[in-house]
Amino acid sequence: MASLQDIAREQQRLRAAQREKTEAARKSALTAAAQLSSSLHSSVRREVDRVEANQQAIDEQARQLLSESETFSSETGRWLQAFDELHQAMSQLANLDSWAESVEARLESVTENLETLTGA
Repeated sequence: MASLQDIAREQQRLRAAQREKTEAARKSALTAAAQLSSSLHSSVRREVDRVEANQQAIDEQARQLLSESETFSSETGRWLQAFDELHQAMSQLANLDSWAESVEARLESVTENLETLTGA
């Protein structure tokens, strides 16, 4: 039969073995958690970098669109001004044409009157 001392030593040996297993499992879990954390961090970092790159591209496109819109607006303003000037010139030509017809009618009237006077 085993002595009480042998039983106590066996119990101590079993506890030490259990502590070693627990410590090894703890270290393994910490290592796995660190690897998982590193992997997740890398994955998140890549996505953040991708989002930042997309945001920069969007910002650049927005700046370019704003610039093109300002240029278009300026060109449109110039075209509208040119159209208004042309419209005014056409109106003046119409007025001139009307004036010329009026003068022509008056001159025809004067000519008729003079012919009537000289022929009578």
